Amino acid sequence: MKRTAVILVVLLHAAGAARGAGANAGTAGASFTRLAVAPEVVSLGGAYAALSGVNAVLVNPAGIAAHGHREVSLAWQRWVADITLGYAAAAVPVTGIGAFGLGMQYYTSGAMDRYDAAGTPLGDSFSANGLLLSVVYARPITDQLALGAGVKYVWEAIDDDGAVTFSLDLGGSYAVTDRLTLGLSLQNLLGEMRFIEQADPMPLLIRIGASYRLLPRLLAVVEFGVPGDADLTVGLGVQYTLEAGPVSVPLRLGYTTMTDIEGFAGLSVGAGCAWNGVLFDIAWLPAGELGSSFNVSLGYRF
Repeated sequence: MKRTAVILVVLLHAAGAARGAGANAGTAGASFTRLAVAPEVVSLGGAYAALSGVNAVLVNPAGIAAHGHREVSLAWQRWVADITLGYAAAAVPVTGIGAFGLGMQYYTSGAMDRYDAAGTPLGDSFSANGLLLSVVYARPITDQLALGAGVKYVWEAIDDDGAVTFSLDLGGSYAVTDRLTLGLSLQNLLGEMRFIEQADPMPLLIRIGASYRLLPRLLAVVEFGVPGDADLTVGLGVQYTLEAGPVSVPLRLGYTTMTDIEGFAGLSVGAGCAWNGVLFDIAWLPAGELGSSFNVSLGYRF
């Protein structure tokens, strides 16, 4: 593979670091698996380890056990540098057995000009793409404790070279009281991505979170992230829900230290609307001099 592809690998790792690690990131492969796409997750500063719902499929598998609803969700994001990310998730509870979930996430860089080692344009282009597929199972162990696991297939291609691996997520959630829930997940426990004869481990991430319902309509969340190739990160979020008959409108504000971009990067703002099972969410994320991005999702709960 030409040197430009090596440079792209580094840039993609930096993209993972911009939302999922710190200044020391870059020693793991498939960093896109750490990028949150669902607006609900993004707008709460990524602090979702202690929450339940369909979006827990790719955060904490145990989070679908207490959800109690069948739900599907589709999300899309146009990120910086023309990088596009997409996401889909589904969760189905089965009485007496547990809950099953499916998750998918992808990214594509679009066409990028190719240069040689001296920086001379070569007159053609190349692209980078990645795909994650996950199958999740979770089950309540007691009225307070739930455990879950997810098996993931991960594929990534840069120019003409590709890498494939399988990985594993494990998670648990514990309802301390009606208001306080704790969550723990271990992501990307297995597998490695091999590019250019270089094997990089999957980006291990340990997430430790808590959610606390301050008021019936006011929720606060916090999460500590321990990446295997970077520094400790912290995510914070609050959600206040307005209700009018069958319509509910959650308003969200979050912040994460999972970025070293200057400016307002790390801040996130979002809102949603739920009506008769139809769910719409949006999130806005500034990225300093790189601009900003919007995440949107559409879902259905039944």
